[in-house]
Amino acid sequence: MPFALVAAVVVALVITLTLVMPSLWLAGRAGARFGGQGAWWWPPAMGVAVSAGPVAVVGSAAWLLDGGAAPPATYLWWWLAIAALVVPAGLPAGLSRRRGTPDPAPGAHRSLPRLRGHGERRHAPQASANLAYAAA
Repeated sequence: MPFALVAAVVVALVITLTLVMPSLWLAGRAGARFGGQGAWWWPPAMGVAVSAGPVAVVGSAAWLLDGGAAPPATYLWWWLAIAALVVPAGLPAGLSRRRGTPDPAPGAHRSLPRLRGHGERRHAPQASANLAYAAA
């Protein structure tokens, strides 16, 4: 039982890293490019598209190594099975990405100081730090 649990965790991690995360990245890119960034339909659409990749790679490798290809229905069933793993895993991740910090009250943004970068104020370098660097 412990071996099966460890194996299931490793398989889930591999599926997440190779299929779910790229589909979420593509969903963000497609949303930014074609509009609707953060829309709920991008993660499922990209999950279905990304799940076709492993089927195409394995089918092509089997054809090259064995010289024969399986019937098209076989590839369709594998594609649907992989999509059934990727899409449900990508939906909650996509929805959680949409949830950000709540919007401030109307007009509150005018009273906030202007910040640069990722919320940090940028200052000129300290003279003492430059001297310490030059001495080293």
